[in-house]
Amino acid sequence: MGKNIAKINHSFDRKIRNTCERIPLQKRKFMVLGLGLSFILLFSFMVWDTFHPESAKGKIKIEHITPLDLSQDTLVNKLKKYSYGK
Repeated sequence: MGKNIAKINHSFDRKIRNTCERIPLQKRKFMVLGLGLSFILLFSFMVWDTFHPESAKGKIKIEHITPLDLSQDTLVNKLKKYSYGK
């Protein structure tokens, strides 16, 4: 299994290297720079969108838990009496 994964990894590496070697050196530098800048812009946008306070306000709505209206002879009340020593 490990040898098969290594073969696949090596073939992908070979294909990527052959593709990159076809691009001239100057264009390769601009491509790497452009891809780096696009990654930085995308990352910055994602961080801004995550921590932007307006976008978080509408997403989470917290409702308070209301107690149930149970009768006095329920098991819960009997357990409360038992746990408080009554």
